[in-house]
Amino acid sequence: QVTIADLGPKVADLLQNKTSKMVFFRSDARAHYGTVMDAIDAVRTTGVDEVGLLTENRQPNKPPTGGE
Repeated sequence: QVTIADLGPKVADLLQNKTSKMVFFRSDARAHYGTVMDAIDAVRTTGVDEVGLLTENRQPNKPPTGGE
């Protein structure tokens, strides 16, 4: 794990020699919105060109079974 304060410099180091400066975030329902936004802000200030948000596909509702 990385603190918000350390996130920007760590990402900057990892992307230093990369031509594509894109970062993806994935979180779940337990994540606090403000914390996620702080993390995105920390990364954006390091020169990241694009930020992507990864989500899980929702499972389609299945019709009830049985009883016929």
